[in-house]
Amino acid sequence: MLALLLSTAAFAQDDVQLPEPTPDLADDSSVGPMLENLGTMLEQLEGMGVQVTDIHLGRVKDDGVGVPVPLAPLGAGALVVSGLGDPRRIVDLDLAVTDVHNGRWTDQETDNYPVVQFDSSDGGEFTATVLIAEPTPGATDGFYLLVSGFRTDDPSTVVSASGMVSMLQLASSLAESMSLRFVTGGMSVMTAGHNAEIDLTIPSESGSQCLVMSFGDPSRTKKLLVSVTDKNGNVLATAKGKR
Repeated sequence: MLALLLSTAAFAQDDVQLPEPTPDLADDSSVGPMLENLGTMLEQLEGMGVQVTDIHLGRVKDDGVGVPVPLAPLGAGALVVSGLGDPRRIVDLDLAVTDVHNGRWTDQETDNYPVVQFDSSDGGEFTATVLIAEPTPGATDGFYLLVSGFRTDDPSTVVSASGMVSMLQLASSLAESMSLRFVTGGMSVMTAGHNAEIDLTIPSESGSQCLVMSFGDPSRTKKLLVSVTDKNGNVLATAKGKR
């Protein structure tokens, strides 16, 4: 049995205590519109027979460097990595995918929805890098979406990740209702009884208080045990529950 694990992180904008809830954040700081686009992306990819294995949502700065995103190990065959830049802040988003053998595939067309497709003979680990090629006037950063997976011979065998969109919407709405700023989120496929890791890179300037929420696919997961560790392997927090 496969399940889908989603984790999101948000930071308090107050370094001392959680602020009182506010009804709304500025339009360009809310991640809500990007999640609506995520549902459309998943529908299109899964309709083409792509088994989605990874979803990443975060912020990228207009610094000419971009953000490297480790992708879950994929099987051999036809692989697909699709990106989307926040249209409120990004005009042109570029995407590059590299493997451990220095293979490199790119989409540098002038658009906001880069797609990289390639054949991998041995699968393995890949890193995707998203880069703002052109921001909207005055913007210095923006949200990005990254969805990756592999093509299947039979679309009916695809385990849909669409149910996780509502979970991510719930998590982001809860965080933003408490005046927390959404920083990053990720989803991966996990096998029942086995651990799955989601690498969430949190910018050091985000703040001092972090809220991490994890959700399992409601149609396939009853309970989750979650452990949050830092890059040195130190356990920062643990939680167990139905979501």
